[in-house]
Amino acid sequence: MIDTLKQNLPGSATFDENKKVTKPQDLVRFYEIIIQNLSEIPNLPGVEEDASLGHEVEVETLAYKAFRCFYVAQTYAVGKKWPEALALYEKVEKYIQAALSGYKEMKGDQAKRFKDDLARLQSLEQQVNSAKYECQASSILNMGDLTDQMSAVSVRDIAKKPLIERLDEYVDDPGLRSKKPNLVSFPPDFQPVPCKPLYFDLALNHVEFPDLEHKLEQQKQQKKGITGMVSGWFSWGKK
Repeated sequence: MIDTLKQNLPGSATFDENKKVTKPQDLVRFYEIIIQNLSEIPNLPGVEEDASLGHEVEVETLAYKAFRCFYVAQTYAVGKKWPEALALYEKVEKYIQAALSGYKEMKGDQAKRFKDDLARLQSLEQQVNSAKYECQASSILNMGDLTDQMSAVSVRDIAKKPLIERLDEYVDDPGLRSKKPNLVSFPPDFQPVPCKPLYFDLALNHVEFPDLEHKLEQQKQQKKGITGMVSGWFSWGKK
């Protein structure tokens, strides 16, 4: 089933446009199912006593993890996420080395049974090497394209400004050689100007004046004394 899906991966020699295109994530699902099934084998009764079978399951799990990780990396590469893809390719290499060392420990009939699996893993190792170089090259080319795009965008943004606002920036603006060059903004844009500030004297609200009640009482007493004196004069005149 997996080999059939691989035949219609984009870029494969057996790719047929008339058939359904296989996506890398489609293969990831199958490898996850296989890994899950392998993880359940050690829980079966009697497997713990068979060291040879336990070693086979461990090595096969590492090999299938390498394949799964490879197609996850391919998924990121299709999305042009080069740093993530490159990191996953390096993870694939670690799985491959661990699985290869496990296959080399197999002897006799056991090694013969897994001869095809070993060949597929070695083929995957070559694919990973080429995919890493392709990923690095694509990343560099993508950075160059992005730089050109950013430069073009910045030139267009600068050219939108009137010439009087960008006299210190040199840009080859073909619009300046046209019949209607963008020299100044007309009518000119409104600009903020400083206005006369308004001052509010709020200090008086916080000033505490001294108590003058005692002086008011003294003034009242003085007025009473003067009034009594004047009244006395008038009363003396009447006599």
